[in-house]
Amino acid sequence: MGIAVLNYLDDSLITASTKPELERIIKIIVDDCEKLQLRLSFEKSILVPVQRLVWCGWMLDFSTGLVHIENKKADKILQLIATIREEHALNLHIPLRRLAKVLGKLVAASRAIQPARLMTRECLALLRARTKKEWDAAVELSPAAVEEMVFWANNLLRWCAAGRQMFPQTRPMVLALQGDAAPSGWGVRATLDDGGTVVERYDQFTPEESAADQTE
Repeated sequence: MGIAVLNYLDDSLITASTKPELERIIKIIVDDCEKLQLRLSFEKSILVPVQRLVWCGWMLDFSTGLVHIENKKADKILQLIATIREEHALNLHIPLRRLAKVLGKLVAASRAIQPARLMTRECLALLRARTKKEWDAAVELSPAAVEEMVFWANNLLRWCAAGRQMFPQTRPMVLALQGDAAPSGWGVRATLDDGGTVVERYDQFTPEESAADQTE
């Protein structure tokens, strides 16, 4: 059996299915590093098995299988949102770089915050700058963009606490398609294997389609 290791630059995360197995692996790695004269940063390392830890800015909880962002990251995002909302309340245009900064932090946190990409689309649509002069400009928030800022101001901490699955469960999906056609039109119905209807579509043939050879 190999050793399950996740590396990012000089940070490594080691996992195992049991505590004794992880203790054995840690000893192997520490011994190998000493033999190869590779220096370990013991003060920054966690060399005892834990189920909850911060790694590369993510709060990983292996007891629940959830990943969260740290509270200090959420606080920084909320501070930026508060500044944007204050400027908007004063009928001021929002510096494009400030809006891009808060959106960048939200999208970067999407691995831990489920609706981050969905609830930033209206604001992202305002980021159309290409040159330095355009990036140094300010933009007026649309009503939909304001709604997104309000959503995050009210719900960010809730979504941070909820977290997101580290390993989303997937299953094979069976999609059944039923279709039929008559001289005047056609129809199709798609259903999942659980029996729930996904979508139905039907329409009339155009005169050109009706006149076409239906055997081709």
